[in-house]
Amino acid sequence: PLGQAARFSGETQAEFGDIETIGDHPFSIAFWMRTIRKTAKTVLHKISDPATRRGLEIYIDRAVQLPGLKRGHTLYIRLAPQWPGSAIEVKSAQKLINGATHHLTISYDGGGKASGLQLFVDGEPWKTITVRDTLEGSIANHSFLAIGDRAIGQPFKGDIDDLRVYDRPLTPAEIRQLA
Repeated sequence: PLGQAARFSGETQAEFGDIETIGDHPFSIAFWMRTIRKTAKTVLHKISDPATRRGLEIYIDRAVQLPGLKRGHTLYIRLAPQWPGSAIEVKSAQKLINGATHHLTISYDGGGKASGLQLFVDGEPWKTITVRDTLEGSIANHSFLAIGDRAIGQPFKGDIDDLRVYDRPLTPAEIRQLA
């Protein structure tokens, strides 16, 4: 994990092309992440328009104080054809520790419901809280999968490594093996 990670400074941007796997059908995204700032930021996205936010967005909120002098972020996952009216949005029930390295897997069954969106952290399923479950329409777009685009939100500051995209939901055993 994070052996040859890409460091994102808040000024750095990376684009990975139009990955059509991410859309209205099942998919999974897996990667290693370490945050280095306590501010809210967009981690990864495939958004066609900053106004409608059509597509996928993974972001973290501002870190809050936790016991033991640690800070933690809530992770949000959003699929939307038209934000905020039509979207699936879930958030982690637990906090990601700021500065710690985590393996994240987001798995979507393509069914258009929040219950079909799952989060795994370090190979284990994490409970999510449904924020919105009103998806109507397509999230598919031809934008690039990207990290660090200021037009979408506060750019990510931290490390990302071993980003993988799959055209199906991964099994729990596969996710544990990746982590």
